[in-house]
Amino acid sequence: MNYQERKDYITQVESEVIRACAKHDRVCDFFIDPRKRIVDIRDDLKKLRESNDRKEGKLTATFSGIIAEELFEAYEAYVMGDLNNCIKELAQVAAVAVRGMDFVYRQTMEFKTKEKYKERL
Repeated sequence: MNYQERKDYITQVESEVIRACAKHDRVCDFFIDPRKRIVDIRDDLKKLRESNDRKEGKLTATFSGIIAEELFEAYEAYVMGDLNNCIKELAQVAAVAVRGMDFVYRQTMEFKTKEKYKERL
């Protein structure tokens, strides 16, 4: 995936942010459920990390698992009062989303290539 294609993703994300801000006057009332305890966040994060880091099955990591891990790291930082790290972790959530866009884009290109090949037959 080249930089220009990713830059196009960022432009798309930016336009979605602008659209969302115009559509909704607020994002949320709470960043995380205020009843969620740090011990629960850490337990969930530990399970996500174990699942994502499994060595015996290299295909076990999923987009949802990786993005959830980053999100729970943001929750952990937020609950601990480390707001700068929380923002960094949220940027990592966005980075994983862009990587997900890469994945889907590659599949789209593969599908188009297969369809063009079928047309030539």
